[in-house]
Amino acid sequence: MDNIIAHLADPNNAEEQVEKVKGQFALVNKGTLYYNDTVIYNWTGTKNADEADEINTNVDGLDRAILDETTIQNFAADLLGKSTATIADLADYLRAQADGALDDVVDADLIIAFFRTGFGMDTGLRADEAVLRFAPDDRGDGVRWDNRLNWSTDDLPGTQDGDSVDLGGNWVSYGSMTTAIEDLDLGDGGRLSVAQGRLDVEGTLAVGSSWGGQVTVDGAGQFWTEGYGDSDLLSISVMGGRFANTGVFLGNADLTVGENGQAILATDGAGFLLQAGRTLTVMGDDAKVGFDGEGGLALLRLDDDATLKFVAEDGAMGTIGEFRSGRFETSDVVSGVDLGEATLAIDLSGMAGAPSQTVLLEADELIGRFGDLDFTGLGENRNATVTIDYASDQVRLTLSASGTGTGQVTLDILGDESDGSGMTHYQEILEALQADYGTPITDPIAAPPTGASASILDW
Repeated sequence: MDNIIAHLADPNNAEEQVEKVKGQFALVNKGTLYYNDTVIYNWTGTKNADEADEINTNVDGLDRAILDETTIQNFAADLLGKSTATIADLADYLRAQADGALDDVVDADLIIAFFRTGFGMDTGLRADEAVLRFAPDDRGDGVRWDNRLNWSTDDLPGTQDGDSVDLGGNWVSYGSMTTAIEDLDLGDGGRLSVAQGRLDVEGTLAVGSSWGGQVTVDGAGQFWTEGYGDSDLLSISVMGGRFANTGVFLGNADLTVGENGQAILATDGAGFLLQAGRTLTVMGDDAKVGFDGEGGLALLRLDDDATLKFVAEDGAMGTIGEFRSGRFETSDVVSGVDLGEATLAIDLSGMAGAPSQTVLLEADELIGRFGDLDFTGLGENRNATVTIDYASDQVRLTLSASGTGTGQVTLDILGDESDGSGMTHYQEILEALQADYGTPITDPIAAPPTGASASILDW
């Protein structure tokens, strides 16, 4: 698509024409092509599948005189102000520019635009922000974010500051370096896989009303969002890479973090508010889940009937708490957790029968308590104790050895919620955890959640 193969030899240089009269083929087709608009001009020795010579291809309607003047030699002559400029002269100029000797910038885009203009192709570039619609192109892969063919604007999101994206319910694989966009709408049933590079959603994140949407982070991918406020179901799976929330996350969402995943539930000034009926799952002890940032409050609040789930893998369970993600120069947040009356679900299927104690959750300030405990895989011959310790602001799980119990599950409460009242940020955390950030809305693109704020600090 959109290729130009032109000028085996300079058409204005008879000596070079004689020298290169028997050149290599411009394009060899070994089968039937689905699509081909490649322009071939002034190139001898071209062959297609039936071995016929085709010197000029797809040039109907073009002015041959203009094509003959559209050469790299003429580009160099115009650039350097030297009528006898050669390709070697252009190369010397580009080398000097790379070394910083010149102030001008001549890049591949400028050279390509010169040839596209001469061969009658569009050279227009989008100058304004836009909402880019993902529209799979059957002439390409149809799934890749980094393929401009798949976008309604024929260029990539983030080309202009303020760009927004509508995936239109498609299944898309993100593969760019770092892209910052304003809004992202997955559409109904849309899926986004981020396995490399970093995607920042600085505005509204939304999904479809019937089938919701899904984001999967894996490998070396990163997905950063300024919160979530949609009432439609978003499923986030972090099997590798990093998920990070930098705003008020109060939408209808499930989050699962696997062994190799990293999930910053809240950076400084942010909060992750798990709604009733939704589940936050931590799988294994290699998953890094909790809070990180460079100062300020970072909150996790569980609504009544929400579920906090821990799944044992390879004989160990994970922890939610402050951790150093590596993203920030310093790692220093003030963390607060409200357990509400949520359900604590524990899956011990992957846990050995030896006695153990695991810190499931810890923060600078812990309030609330679990309304229900739901254990799987405990067995009938060992016991489990869940301890909510307000003095140390921890939730711990203690398991007896197999053969020493009766399958009993106990909830122990140590201290009182007010035990942290003497700490510097106690009142600030308490009021932030109990603040009204609004409820998920049905049209997040039209307006932000009522009462919601971009920062927990603005409560």
